[in-house]
Parts: sequence; structure tokens; C-alpha cells
Amino acid sequence: MPDARTTNPRTLAAWIAGLAALILAFSSLVGCGKGSDTKEAAEQEAPTPVTVEPVLRGAIDHVITADAVLYPINQANVIPKISAPVRRILVNRGDHVRAGQLLAELEVRDLAAAAEETKHQYEQTQAASQTLTGATVAEDRAKAESDVKSAQQALDTAQKLYDNRVALQRGPLVYCFESADNGGQVSAL
Repeated sequence: MPDARTTNPRTLAAWIAGLAALILAFSSLVGCGKGSDTKEAAEQEAPTPVTVEPVLRGAIDHVITADAVLYPINQANVIPKISAPVRRILVNRGDHVRAGQLLAELEVRDLAAAAEETKHQYEQTQAASQTLTGATVAEDRAKAESDVKSAQQALDTAQKLYDNRVALQRGPLVYCFESADNGGQVSAL
């Protein structure tokens, strides 16, 4: 005849739970018996040595690399004296530059055309001045003298403009960066 302990599922689960509790209690008692061995092993380990160094003042030898946003201390706005297309840019944003360094080259074709136009204006003004200077009729003399003065002023202005443009064309068409001190860094072109 079957035993009531093995046929009833509730008693079987209780019996298995009791057996598991007994095994757990036995294993914890066996584990506690090794406590004396770990104490001996801890006593046998040597303590970690600690070195003490005196405090010294000196240079920092460690270099740390990190991502950051840097802002310039000194910055200069570069404003051109003339306007012309840029032929070539010789520096990049963020490059270190020094005073007088060549930053960009400009096209000269537009400057040459402007100088030629000014030359023609100068020649026309000079011809008008000579025409007015040569007037011999008595009644036109007073009017001619005032016209000569205004033509002379226009001639002088055109001459100065022409000379400036010729000087710009002959001179090096370069862009120079002048920084305040310790060189500089290009922030915008």
C-alpha cells in the first residue's frame, strides 16, 4: 500500500522543502569551520608599503589631452584699403601668424582696369583745361578763368587718384596682419 507522504503532493513538497533546509544548514556549518584558516592567511599577508615624498615646487611634467573651446586673448579685424577679388589665401583659420606676414594675394586685373579708367579721366580733364586756358576772346576771359580754376582742381584730383592707383598696382598687393604683441592667431578671413 502506498505511503500517504509520497502520494499527497502537499506533503511531498513539504518533505522536499525540509530536506533542502537540512542541506542548507549542513553546508553553512561546514563553511563556518574554515574561519580559522582565513584568519591565519590574513595575518600572514604583508601590509601594503606606503612611500612618502617631500613636497617640492617645480614644473608640471604631465600633459593632458582634452576637447575644449578656446577663445583668443588678442584679436584684430583686418580691413582692406582697396577692394579686389582674392586670388589666393595663404593661411587657415586658427594658424599662428606674426606681424607683417603675408595672409592673402589679391587679383590685379580690376586694379589695372581702374587705373586705366582714371588715366583716361585725367587725360580728358587735362584736355579741357588746355582748351579753357587758350581762350582769347575778351568777354569769355572771366568765365574761362573760373572754368580754368575748376578744371585745374578737377585735374589735381584726377592726378592724385591716378597716382594712388598706379602706386597700388606697382606695389605688392598683399594683405598683412599686424598683431598687438606676441604674434597673433587668425580668427577670420
